[in-house]
Amino acid sequence: MTGSFLDRLAAGREPAAVHGMPEGYAALKVAEAARARSGAAPILWVLRDDRHLATTEAVLGTFAPELDVAAFPAWDCLPYDRVSPNPGVAGHRLATFVRLAGTAPDVVLTTVNALTQRVPPRAHFAGARLPLAVGSVVRHDVLIARLTGWGYRRTGTVMEPGEFAARGSLVDVFPAGSAHPARIDFFGDDVESIRAFDPMSQRTSGGLDALEILPFSEVPFDRAGQDRFRDGYRRTFGAVRDDDPLFEAVSGGVPYPGMEHWLPLFYGTMETLFDHVRPGAVLVEQDFPDRVAERWELIGEYAAARRAGARPSAGTPAYNPLAPERLYLPPEELGARIAERANGILIPFAGPPQTVDLGGTAGRNFAGEGHRGPDAVFEAVGAFALDQRQAGRIVAISCQSAGSRARLVPLLRRHGLPGASTAG
Repeated sequence: MTGSFLDRLAAGREPAAVHGMPEGYAALKVAEAARARSGAAPILWVLRDDRHLATTEAVLGTFAPELDVAAFPAWDCLPYDRVSPNPGVAGHRLATFVRLAGTAPDVVLTTVNALTQRVPPRAHFAGARLPLAVGSVVRHDVLIARLTGWGYRRTGTVMEPGEFAARGSLVDVFPAGSAHPARIDFFGDDVESIRAFDPMSQRTSGGLDALEILPFSEVPFDRAGQDRFRDGYRRTFGAVRDDDPLFEAVSGGVPYPGMEHWLPLFYGTMETLFDHVRPGAVLVEQDFPDRVAERWELIGEYAAARRAGARPSAGTPAYNPLAPERLYLPPEELGARIAERANGILIPFAGPPQTVDLGGTAGRNFAGEGHRGPDAVFEAVGAFALDQRQAGRIVAISCQSAGSRARLVPLLRRHGLPGASTAG
C-alpha cells in the first residue's frame, strides 16, 4: 500500500490528499515510492523552503542512498533585487539544469519560491558541459570565450565559484557545482595537467585526471544573448537613458549585479521547472496554496515599489522592472501546470477512510521543555521513553555523532532511563 500510493494517484483511483505524512516519515514513504517506480518519470516534490529542502535531501540520502535525487533551490535574493544570486546557489541550480537536460533523476526536490519562478529553456542546457582531461586538446581562446559566455567572471586571482583567471599557459577556474577550483596547465593547446588548489593559499594539491566545466550563470552572456537583451530592453522600456548602468554594462559585455532579474530579455522564450522535469507525480505540502499566495503578493509589492522608484535619485540608478508575469508564474498558471500531472498533497495528520492514509504520526517535540530548567529536557525524554518501553515499544534515539551519543547516554540514565545503551 505505502509504496504504490503515487501509482494510485496517477491512475485517478484515489483523492489527491495523502494523510499520515509528517515530516521525516514523508521522506521515508516517498523514498519507498521512488524505489518502486525506478526508471519511471521523476517525483517532483515541492518543499516549503530551502531549509526543508536541504533536510529532506539529507533524509532521503539516509533512507535510500541508491536513489538519484536532484535538488533545485530558489535564488537567495529578493524579487527585483539589485544583487545577483549567491554564486554557490547559482552553481547548484546550473548543475541541476544541466543534469535534468541529460538524465531523469528518481526524485527532484524544489521549493515554492523556486517553482514559481520562470527559468531558461531546457534546450539552452542540452550538451552544456565542457569535459577536459589530461591530454585533451582545446584552444585557449575557445575556452575563455566559453567561460565568458557561460557567466564566469574573469579576475586576477580565483577565489570564489564562477571566477576564472588566465596567465600564460595557466587557466584557473572555479567550476559550477565544484568544491574546489582547478588549475589547468597547457602546453600549446594540449592540456598537460589539471590540479586542484586552495583558493586562500593558491597552492595546488592533488592532480586530477579530468575536469568537467558547466555553465555558471543563467544569463547567456555571449554576443547573441547581449543583442537579445538590448533589443528586448528597448522594446519593453522604450528609449534608453544615458544614465542606465544596466544597459551600458550589458552592451559593453560587462556583468552587472542583479542582471538576472531581467533574465527573460536574454532569451527568446522562458520556461518553467515543469518543462525541465519529465511528466511524473507532483507532491506539495498542506500549506502550499497559502505559501504560493503569499509569494505572489510579495512579488507584487516589490514590483510596485520598483515602478514607483523607476527614475534615478541621488546615488541610486534607474530601475526598470519587468512585469511580474514575465518573471514568475501567477498562482492560477502554477495550479494549471500542477493539474496537468498526477499530484498529491502531503498532510501530516490522519484523514478520513476514503483518503490515502499512510499512518504516520508526528513524534513528541521536547523543544518547549527547556524553560523548566537545564535538566528538564532530559527528564522529559527519559520519562517519555520509559513510558514507551513499558508499553512494549522499542525506543531508538538518533544522535548527530558518536560523541553526542556518548554524552547523551549517561544523561538519560541519570534522568529516568537507567537502561539506556548505545548501538551502532
